[in-house]
Amino acid sequence: FCGAMPVRRYPGMTEPESRLWFDAVNFDAWLRVGKIESHLCATRAADPDRPLKMMATIDLLDLTTPLAERYGAYQHDTGGAGGYWCPMSGARLARSHGLPWSCEQGGPPHTAADLQAAMGFYLMYGNDAVDLVFGVGHYRDKPDVAAWFDKNLELVRCIGQMQLPTPRIALLRSSRATRLGFSEPWNWDIARGALQGVGRNFAYVEVPDILNGMIDQFPVVIDCGTVLLAADEIEGIRRYVQRGGTFVAQHHTGRHSPARANEWALAKAWGLSVTPKHMTEENFNQWPLAKLRFAVDQNLLPSLRGKEIEGSGVAVDCLGCEHSGAVSLGGAGKAIRPVATWEDGAMAIAEVAAGRGRFILLG
Repeated sequence: FCGAMPVRRYPGMTEPESRLWFDAVNFDAWLRVGKIESHLCATRAADPDRPLKMMATIDLLDLTTPLAERYGAYQHDTGGAGGYWCPMSGARLARSHGLPWSCEQGGPPHTAADLQAAMGFYLMYGNDAVDLVFGVGHYRDKPDVAAWFDKNLELVRCIGQMQLPTPRIALLRSSRATRLGFSEPWNWDIARGALQGVGRNFAYVEVPDILNGMIDQFPVVIDCGTVLLAADEIEGIRRYVQRGGTFVAQHHTGRHSPARANEWALAKAWGLSVTPKHMTEENFNQWPLAKLRFAVDQNLLPSLRGKEIEGSGVAVDCLGCEHSGAVSLGGAGKAIRPVATWEDGAMAIAEVAAGRGRFILLG
């Protein structure tokens, strides 16, 4: 920061710099995961039955989940999952892969309400185990905590005894994107409240699951901020749709490639063009409204068939703190159907049929 070179942010650098950053960040992850694998391999060779726990691998879940499958290991959350709703730390990804999952509390419960909240989260995740790692006095010597335990022993015993059904909706959430410094997976993850608000369950899938066919068990996959996709991953999404899946992309899904910003390669792969409209903190509240008409024959949002509403095109994240979007979509062809169209003729929501499935892009 003391030199003459200005600050650059990935992926908005030169193509060689961006490729170097992408490779360096993922090489660092590969080195760490290699060390984890050497420990798993050595331990498994000595003891074929020992439970093997991988703790707090949240930014490496795309790389460590295959290790769990290969060595009979499982992922573990070291505290956050008992303090707030964070299924993205591995719980619902483990469920997709049929793997165990466990948690511990980040600190001993101060009150019965703290303990009840943590146990509520653990049951919602579908935990296979909970490690209460603190001295027994933290539970025994607090009268309300001890009373809660005595009253709810049967509830506590449910942990590890549940077989949750596989939901029909999976959310694509990319650990690689968070490793590379993108905040979108945190801002645009609809499993952080929106899906629960409409009574829907979900599981997570990772980017490698696009390529290994694991996503085929889910009829619907909705993206959560996967702003970067490589060419083979885009082709994997195409195969998933052709085999009968419905893939719902958000306004920024596949916006960048590993070496270049704003390529919009995912949209282009479906014959769509993207025209972004840039917002700032200054113009966000003054962004103009426009008419938005829904097609008479669209079945994505049946209640809006043939209706006209006003909209700004601004997409606001679940926390209300990040606003972007307002991308206009173009494209023509027999397979492309406009679900909603702006006054200027650009599509706000596009649907593309392919094989037995469909690709939906929310502009």
